[in-house]
Amino acid sequence: MIKKNPEIIQIFVNNGHNQVFIESSYTQNDRSSKSPEEKVIIFKDLFYHDTITGYYNWNYIWPRIAFFDQYGIQDYSFVYFDIKDFKAVNVIYGHLTANNLLKNITRHMEEMDWVYCSARCDNDNFAMMIKDMPEEETREKLEQFFEGISYLEEDRNYRVYYRCGVVPMRISVEMGNLVADAGKQAKAFGTKPFTTEIIFFTDEMREEQNRAIQLRTYLDCAIERDEFLVYLQPKYDIQTEKIKGAEALIRWAYKGKTMLSPGLFVPLFESGGLIGKIDDIVLKKVCMKLKEWDRQGKPLYPISVNISRKSVGAPGLVDHLTEIVDSYGVDHSLIDFELTESAANDNQDNMIKVIEALYNQGFKISMDDFGTGYSSLSLLPIMHFDTLKIDKSFVDGIGKPAECAKNCAVVKQIVALAKDLNLICLAEGAESKEQVELLRDFGCEVVQGYYYSKPLPVEDYEKLL
Repeated sequence: MIKKNPEIIQIFVNNGHNQVFIESSYTQNDRSSKSPEEKVIIFKDLFYHDTITGYYNWNYIWPRIAFFDQYGIQDYSFVYFDIKDFKAVNVIYGHLTANNLLKNITRHMEEMDWVYCSARCDNDNFAMMIKDMPEEETREKLEQFFEGISYLEEDRNYRVYYRCGVVPMRISVEMGNLVADAGKQAKAFGTKPFTTEIIFFTDEMREEQNRAIQLRTYLDCAIERDEFLVYLQPKYDIQTEKIKGAEALIRWAYKGKTMLSPGLFVPLFESGGLIGKIDDIVLKKVCMKLKEWDRQGKPLYPISVNISRKSVGAPGLVDHLTEIVDSYGVDHSLIDFELTESAANDNQDNMIKVIEALYNQGFKISMDDFGTGYSSLSLLPIMHFDTLKIDKSFVDGIGKPAECAKNCAVVKQIVALAKDLNLICLAEGAESKEQVELLRDFGCEVVQGYYYSKPLPVEDYEKLL
């Protein structure tokens, strides 16, 4: 259907999900020289093609997935892949080289006689519907395919690697338009650097995906039913062995029956863009308790609340967090926001701005999991941290005789570094008396771990106060 006005033409296209329209301005000459039918063809061409490569886009391949038999496709496997560290190509060689790589990939897909159809979906993500073949043959075909696009035309010494998820024919046909999610899920298992990885989607992954869909769909209902609980793991002064505060940890009493640990649902909500809701629940419950304890005259110690990696880039994050805390009348110094150093991998400049803004609001700030990412040392001099948390993996090492000497040397240096920077040094995951005594000897100030206490329901933490 075509709608006309003096300035634009709008064309409604059904992309399999919803009817959408695209529009564009035309000069007087264009309007007079092209018939409405010709303009429909032009706009449909724009709708089904990627502007950078000129190749088919997701709008083109989606209906072929949803209604494959109507396009003469009897059986197919679905392939979804991306370029590892594509950002580096942009940074080192520039956008022209990066775009040429994208175009080279689309040309290569077009040349494969075992590919029914293919598309550049977005950014550096690509999709293919390929002929159904035994797994080993599929893997061999894909390995040869990726080898053919494993270099830059501008610099053949630069190796390009890929992450690829493959959904076998049986599952592809059964899943229909959900097959793309399966491809993405399989692709996400490709975590090894400097190698191309091809991961096949399995029935086990499918069960996990179904569980993920159920949990995401049920999230708002769970929030309404107040199924999310906050547990508090005490932090202890290593010299006096008295409480110095606590870390807030989330638990989910799923439908009031099953207690789910964060490892089962936090990654799902992070990947689905829903983790901000969980962060808000924890902060609100912590503020509610601090206000209650203040009214009761109980001693107040800072409680740390995690800001997830995915939330750091959210627009207006600091204003949003500040508004929550202020709505309960809680002193800002009683909230300690924990950020993992890996959050800087996505956007270091943005993380610096967030930390600076939180610092200016008077909140405490901790660097969590110190030493587990590449950016640690470069971040410390330029960010306003109050506490440096030594990751559990280092603390585990000082309790193992075979590795104790080397791990002790590393932990000593981290403690010394924290002191030189006037930061509080906290060791997490201490589980034995030997570990605590070593940490005390090294000069560590605060300890958190099962040696003193596991995460506790709020009521049990209150008793310690």
